[in-house]
Amino acid sequence: MNIKGVSQTNINAYHNVSRKKIENKQIEGVKDKVEISEAAKTLQSYGIEELKDNTKRIEEIKKQLANGTYKPTAKAISRAMYNVMKGKDF
Repeated sequence: MNIKGVSQTNINAYHNVSRKKIENKQIEGVKDKVEISEAAKTLQSYGIEELKDNTKRIEEIKKQLANGTYKPTAKAISRAMYNVMKGKDF
């Protein structure tokens, strides 16, 4: 029977495994936290309140499309596209 003693490599392997477990536990304990300032909250509320309600206009256009009477001009389409790209209301 050949009995080998405890070698340095066996001790290092055990130490490395236990160190990885400790590092994983430390990583799991860290959580991110995000705080929004009052100024940012105020700015955020401006965008929500200023949304236009276009439901009436959309219904009118749907009716015109169904009747075949909706005839937009190229100039009106390009102006609307330009205003949307510039962030303006049209």
